[in-house]
Amino acid sequence: MTYSAIKNKSFSFNNDGSLNQFGLKSIIQEISPKLLRPAVKYTLMIASEHATASDKLCIFKSLQNIADECGISRDTARRHLQKLTEMGILRKEFVIDKETRKQKPCLYTYSPLFIRIAKGFRRYADKLKSRRQLDFKSARTRFNTLLERLVFRAKSGFTSLKNKLFSKGYPPKSAIKQGWQNTTQ
Repeated sequence: MTYSAIKNKSFSFNNDGSLNQFGLKSIIQEISPKLLRPAVKYTLMIASEHATASDKLCIFKSLQNIADECGISRDTARRHLQKLTEMGILRKEFVIDKETRKQKPCLYTYSPLFIRIAKGFRRYADKLKSRRQLDFKSARTRFNTLLERLVFRAKSGFTSLKNKLFSKGYPPKSAIKQGWQNTTQ
């Protein structure tokens, strides 16, 4: 083994610089409970076991399989993954089989911004000798602050999308009520 390989060895990263299963799970564990409920965090950890098998960190599993592994219902698993998508941690893509034209399980990928934040935190945390150090606590606080910004950015994007949709041709309910009252008078 060369000196550079020993120097750059890390428990959280593969040789090519991508996160491994240990690194991804440890990052998910450090997410604040104020930001992500423990049940949602557990669902993300179970789903992430299969995400590390590919280099793109893709989760390609049916909701039923995720629900069975987590010990929750299919609807709860769907709500958890939807919440993670709305928060900006995951991205959802629909997959359709070309031959049968039927929908396959959705493909969930980690957002690039989440991966960038997570890698930065993990690289810094791996350099520290202990999790009890004050530096680690400040790094974890910084990581959760950056995640809060990611969630705020994602949620504001969803609300602006809703506003754009409803501003183009879909009148609000109050306008419909007002129009109905005008026609009945």
